[in-house]
Amino acid sequence: MDLRAIRDYAASIQVERDAAFDHLTFNLSDPLPRMLTFAGTLDFLRRAVAHPDVAAVITTPALLDEWAREPVAASRPVGVALSPRPREDFFRFHNWLCRQTDFYRRPDRSRRGTSCRIGKLASVDEHNVVLGDGVVIEDFARINANTTIGDGTVVGAGTVVGSDGFQIVALPSRELLKVDHAGGVQLGRHVEVMSNTAIARHIFNDDTTIGDDSKIDNLVHVAHAVKMGQPCRVAANAMIGGSARLGDDVWIGPSASVSSEVVVKDGGNVTLGSVVTRTVEAGERVTGNFAVPHERFIRFIKSIR
Repeated sequence: MDLRAIRDYAASIQVERDAAFDHLTFNLSDPLPRMLTFAGTLDFLRRAVAHPDVAAVITTPALLDEWAREPVAASRPVGVALSPRPREDFFRFHNWLCRQTDFYRRPDRSRRGTSCRIGKLASVDEHNVVLGDGVVIEDFARINANTTIGDGTVVGAGTVVGSDGFQIVALPSRELLKVDHAGGVQLGRHVEVMSNTAIARHIFNDDTTIGDDSKIDNLVHVAHAVKMGQPCRVAANAMIGGSARLGDDVWIGPSASVSSEVVVKDGGNVTLGSVVTRTVEAGERVTGNFAVPHERFIRFIKSIR
């Protein structure tokens, strides 16, 4: 799609330089080819323009003028749209694309493999749901559109796969803008998701992914755009925030929280009730609120007793 299409959403937006884009994002650490993003600060505008996958940016006239005076400004031209409210217009444009165009619509590849067992009280969307062989979907589970479930995977009673995530934009007008979710979910092979868990679909044209052989306990929330490796284990009441990245063989303990966009590398261990706000290194065990290396936490607890 060309950036000029944004004028169909709002004629007041000025297209300074046109460009074609295939995806939208506000998270440069989650790259897709030819992305449209927005910049509300000079630092983010610099990073966006330098990013090889960014095709176009929505920003303010003042920020564009400030960036244009920098020596590197002409090094990599990108498409530019000008708005006094780039963040608001980015999300409203995304919602417009969801509701008024086919920009995000995926072809229907619906298929059910052999020996699937779907409860009589389960609900499976009719559009673009692919079930592998031997999939089990228990009663009261809901499988939404744009979901792929691998061979031998089990979805427990009351679980929702592909729900909307919680992306609410607070505007200066005090309006709370709900952001539509256009993406999907991929559950790998031999995954088990137990009862009453929610796995949100991606906001944009990508998938929340759960790797092969991963096991997710009851009452877990996996937010939009999470990427989870294989075979991970997530215990009851845990929360994995939006766009978090879990490597392979990760353990998330009961009632632990992993904040949005945080990375837990291969073999990371997040203990019971921990709140993770920074990268967990490979093989590292962390504890506490906010989580620190486990042995350091234990030394601190002993020092105050």
